Amino acid sequence: MQKRTFGWLIGILFVVTHLATVQAKENEFTLQGEGRDTDVTSIERNVSPVQDLIITITGKSRYRMESKGKFSLYKGERQKIKDVRFALKSGEVKSWEFPAAKEIQSVNFSVYGKGEIKVMIEQGAQSPAQAVTETEPSRTELAPPEPAETAQPSGAAAGSFQALLKDADKSYLSGNKLEAVEKLKQAALAIWDEVPLTIKNIRLVEDTEIYVTRKSNTYSSGENIYITGQMFGYKLKRVGGGYSINITTDMYILQDGKVLAGQQDFGKFEFISPIPNTEFRLDLTYWLTDAPAGVYDIQTIIHDQNSGESTKFTMQIKIR
Repeated sequence: MQKRTFGWLIGILFVVTHLATVQAKENEFTLQGEGRDTDVTSIERNVSPVQDLIITITGKSRYRMESKGKFSLYKGERQKIKDVRFALKSGEVKSWEFPAAKEIQSVNFSVYGKGEIKVMIEQGAQSPAQAVTETEPSRTELAPPEPAETAQPSGAAAGSFQALLKDADKSYLSGNKLEAVEKLKQAALAIWDEVPLTIKNIRLVEDTEIYVTRKSNTYSSGENIYITGQMFGYKLKRVGGGYSINITTDMYILQDGKVLAGQQDFGKFEFISPIPNTEFRLDLTYWLTDAPAGVYDIQTIIHDQNSGESTKFTMQIKIR
């Protein structure tokens, strides 16, 4: 158990393999466009607003002479700082550095058509020699970033999905129930990558052992607040002979729409399963210590590190 102090707000405990703190970090991913020249494919990533930010983009398109796109910087309550446009030949690299004074909280990356880029996000590191430096300072209050709006893959798997459903029906009618279940699971996996990152069946519970639903959302200051939910649409990434699930979470405490405290990249759920696992629950435990009596919103933002997608939910609680 580990506690963090946010003024009068203290601590957050996740049922996870370990907790991640905001330190110097590096985040690397590829973004590939899949549409016409006028179509845009986007991924959004959250960053720490209290650290210098370095963005390095490499052109990787196999279909175009140049990969064209832009990235947008946001702070505060989804306040856009600026758009930065780029056009990179395959193998061409360009870097930009932004000081912590700009208080950037999220970056939305976009490419047009069939462009492809490799993006590296660095914080707390030395700037590259050829970086384009941004120096204008700005100030803002802490605010949770909006989740990414990520383009979804086309329904290329729809044919196999329908075929597997028919096979499952045949197996069921023939009396082979086990085979029917296996076919249904295969059908779900056939369209899994088309399912948007979603959390459902969210509820307050008395504990995270037998999951008795809590009858009230009223708590004493310092009392554990248990939340559980079911995740859908996270990307299953092949790692060796297994399948990786890699989820991180941010949390924010709000009152009357104003953010009182929060922490980005605080929780980390990462594990490898020997089978493609589409049954994943998210168990969270929060507590507020020395909080004045009142109504609070606890917002959790969920990031799938394997796909770049994000989603969020908010639970309202009362401190007596």
